[in-house]
Amino acid sequence: MSGCKKYLSGAQKRKKKKEDLLMTSAVKCNKITGFFSLTNESDDKLVSNVIEIDHSISKENINNETNINCIVDGTVDGIVDGILDDTIDINNHYNIPEEVNAISIACMSYDNAKNVSSNLKDKINLHVDLKETVQTDHLNNTHCLSPAKQNQSNNGLENTNSTSVKDTTNIGTIHHADIDDNSFDELTVKDPYFWPSKINDDFVDYCIKKGPSFFQNKQKSYTQSARISDHKRHLTPAMFERTLPNGQICDRLWLLYSPSQGSVFCFMCKLFSKNRENSFVKNGFDQWKKFEKISYHENSMYHREANTTWLLRENSLNSVNQQICKQISTETQYWIDVLKRVVAVIKYLSSRGLPFRGDNEVFGVKNNGNYLGILELISEFDPFLKTHIELHGNKGRGHPSYLSTTILNELITLIKRRVINYIENEIRESKYFSLILDSTPDLSKVDQMAIVLRYCTSHNVQERLLELKPIDSHKGESIFKLLEDFLKNSKLDILNCRGQSYDNAPNMSGTYEGLQAYVKKKCDLAIYVPCTAHSLNLVGVHSVNCCLEAVNFFGFLQSLYNFFSSATHRWNILTTSIEKSDSNRLLVLKSLSDTRWSCHTESCKALINNYTKIIEVLETIISPNSKENEDTKRNARPLLKKILKKETGYMALLWNDILERSNKTSIQLQTINCDPLKALNLLISLKHYVSNLRKCSTLYENKINQLSPKIKEKYSDEQERIKKKKFPNDSGCNQVSLSGHDKFRVETYYVIIDSFCSQLEKRIEAYSFLKNNFLFITKLHVVLPQDTDEEEEVNKSLENFILLYKKDVDNTIQNEIIQFKKYWSISKPSYDDTQDYLLDIWKHFNEKNLLLSFPNLYTAIKIYLTIPIANCSAERAFSKLARIKNKYRTSSSQENLNSFMVLCSESDVLEGDSMPNTSSSVPYLLSSSMNSIRSRRQSTCSNNSSTGILQQLGSGVVKQLSTLQNPYQLFSGNK
Repeated sequence: MSGCKKYLSGAQKRKKKKEDLLMTSAVKCNKITGFFSLTNESDDKLVSNVIEIDHSISKENINNETNINCIVDGTVDGIVDGILDDTIDINNHYNIPEEVNAISIACMSYDNAKNVSSNLKDKINLHVDLKETVQTDHLNNTHCLSPAKQNQSNNGLENTNSTSVKDTTNIGTIHHADIDDNSFDELTVKDPYFWPSKINDDFVDYCIKKGPSFFQNKQKSYTQSARISDHKRHLTPAMFERTLPNGQICDRLWLLYSPSQGSVFCFMCKLFSKNRENSFVKNGFDQWKKFEKISYHENSMYHREANTTWLLRENSLNSVNQQICKQISTETQYWIDVLKRVVAVIKYLSSRGLPFRGDNEVFGVKNNGNYLGILELISEFDPFLKTHIELHGNKGRGHPSYLSTTILNELITLIKRRVINYIENEIRESKYFSLILDSTPDLSKVDQMAIVLRYCTSHNVQERLLELKPIDSHKGESIFKLLEDFLKNSKLDILNCRGQSYDNAPNMSGTYEGLQAYVKKKCDLAIYVPCTAHSLNLVGVHSVNCCLEAVNFFGFLQSLYNFFSSATHRWNILTTSIEKSDSNRLLVLKSLSDTRWSCHTESCKALINNYTKIIEVLETIISPNSKENEDTKRNARPLLKKILKKETGYMALLWNDILERSNKTSIQLQTINCDPLKALNLLISLKHYVSNLRKCSTLYENKINQLSPKIKEKYSDEQERIKKKKFPNDSGCNQVSLSGHDKFRVETYYVIIDSFCSQLEKRIEAYSFLKNNFLFITKLHVVLPQDTDEEEEVNKSLENFILLYKKDVDNTIQNEIIQFKKYWSISKPSYDDTQDYLLDIWKHFNEKNLLLSFPNLYTAIKIYLTIPIANCSAERAFSKLARIKNKYRTSSSQENLNSFMVLCSESDVLEGDSMPNTSSSVPYLLSSSMNSIRSRRQSTCSNNSSTGILQQLGSGVVKQLSTLQNPYQLFSGNK
């Protein structure tokens, strides 16, 4: 019978009801949320994790075990059975988006909770931790959040354990400053049924901003509103309209339709009404047969009160709260603009190593220092800063101005910390690093240890100064303890250290008690490389002292410089006589230095270029018509006699060539991009060049007359009578006696060259291990002929590298090298043939993302480039130290000195584009330091009406910075 109603048996009804529940329904917790912990009674061990009962069940969620914290035998089925058997009370069920992956149950009592699964009743002790409605409200709130914030809120609930349930009422809280169009999921929040039962101010502001029409859903289909008891009655568009007594029709903006429930809610009452049990607030009104109740509700006292509240809140422009917030926002922006200018001045002075403070700290007074002086200069062109200085400049302690020394020192420290954090993050990203340390005493007689780390970035090799530490002991052990503490504070693992380079002092380079020995005890892969620049200087020191003529020659150069520089008029005579070089630069004599051997080079070059002019000046000084006193003439005569000797001209030519090549090599060794084997090859080539000079003795002798025609033609010993030694019982044995050119060649020329080469060979041997382990890396760009000694040597170095760095690479690097050589031969035409080909390869690796294709080779190149070959970065830091801590700034604290050194040495990080928002420097640091600033400031309260509200609160912008959505906005812009 087609017209007859089909009746279902009890089992069929129950099955159908269960399927409907699994497909479309969920259980909402309005009062209680259950947290269940399943344990075994016999041994009290945990059977399952805590199940936090949220509020949605769907077929996909139940079938997908990964979306449920724990599913024990029949637990889910038991829950569903309990719902169908009415052992678990259901307040409501409704449709919910399937994205929410949790189980929600309303447990009205502990007895009901125990009936969730009768099969586990005897085996499992079910503990129910009942939470208040506020917990449920939080869970409901997550439906209104945007997907990103919903995930954030859900993530906060994943770490719940069986022993304790964390209070999650604050998870997912939306701050007032964060409320915008993206704070809530509009697809969900448009349905008023999904609104949280406890509504906070943020949600109210959001709803008022959107307006009631946004939530009406009038364009939706009303089929869901049809009731099961009477399919003919449902919501109609006419119910959204109201007919006034005069016949005019107006819209009911307050009436909201819920597509998921097919019921209507009241916009104002749901937000503001105190009567939360009203059907227009709680579950929605759906009695269409009695739709006149909509009019009754419209005229009720509760609705009118809620409507009044809404009108007042909607007119927020005239509210006191809005005016206060606007005033706070305006004044916050005011102080932000002040700090922009302050930070700009700090960056300018610190990056150049200039002093900040003067004799006083008063605006409008001379000698108030560079900091206040530059602010005064800017104020001449900046009306905003000029007004600020006039209002707050000289008010003294207790009056917020953000121009005081206290805030200045705080900001300097914060900017330095920002730079250090950026560098440390780069090092952690690179993983491997090397150590460069050196010390020097400052003007306060404090020994300062510079700590520099070398590491690779995706585009270059960096050597950064991270710390300047005072040291009390020069022992290797004490220095290592200082270094170990620094690495621990910087959260850098010493096991990732792959190299170290210091000078040749025993406390640093000692094999047993030196710093490098202590570092190797912690990390045996931190290979020690003696500073190549220092080693080359030591070669020069030994060569200069190898023979008497060499010592006398450089003594003559120093005496010549002292003679002319001791009197200004003599120096003026010299400079007006000599000619400028090709670069339009005067080549004057230089004072010699044991550490800066470039002075030796420049002094020899100045003597060679001005040999004749210097002779003429000396002759003029000792001439009878000279107005110089007798002491000056007496000092000039031996200098003239010495410069006219043939030996002096010979030594000038020889040392000019040796020192010129040594200086060029030293400059190249001091560059950051110089890799270890490149440095080794430079030293080997220099040794080869000097050794070849043994064949050029006659060539140098012929060049002597080109220096000056006044130089004597004979050597000094040729002009003297040769004294023949007499021996007793002389039987006429022949004694070989050298003189002139032969004597100078044997006793001086060869000695200098041999001494230089032997000392250089000794230093080169210290770097031989680099070739034994890394030679294959320098041959990546070439294809070697097979079965040759060179190929065998390269393969041997590869084997040694794999054996040494077995924790970093594996044997597949051999296959990677074969493939990469072919790849590079194809790609090479698109690259310039530069000397730094290995750095080009490294950049190419990162630009083309070849890490996945050649992972072991990528690691090998990174380790090789990380190894330092000189500690010149620390030496350069000491040059800045002499400028920063000069005789006028010896009272600087160690903290400020450390900040000045880091900001000056790493000014490219401070002013460059590599650090986020670094053009305005330090915004996030300001909010991170507010507590320390406030702890040093006294709260002030002024009754002056002109004083800003933030000043009246007593902490200026301090209290507002922590609420900024994006702290980087503090210094974005060019105001």
